[in-house]
Amino acid sequence: MTCETDGLQMFVRYETGIKRLEDMTKAKASPLGNFVVCQECDVAVKRSLKKIHDPIFGKTGWYCTECGKFLLEAPEDWERQLKD
Repeated sequence: MTCETDGLQMFVRYETGIKRLEDMTKAKASPLGNFVVCQECDVAVKRSLKKIHDPIFGKTGWYCTECGKFLLEAPEDWERQLKD
């Protein structure tokens, strides 16, 4: 996996982690702590309120910075959380 912010690459080497990674790849996008991973691009997008996109057409949430695909829906109160 490659971090979209700084290019950090992460490698999974142990059996437990490999199994979790295999399970995550079955989904279109997988939450991984504070990140969402695009399964098509292997790009990790930070789940920061500042990175939420609110397009005119489409869902509000996090999108892949590489291919633009929708990854994860934003919480309903994200705008209030952003102001706090």
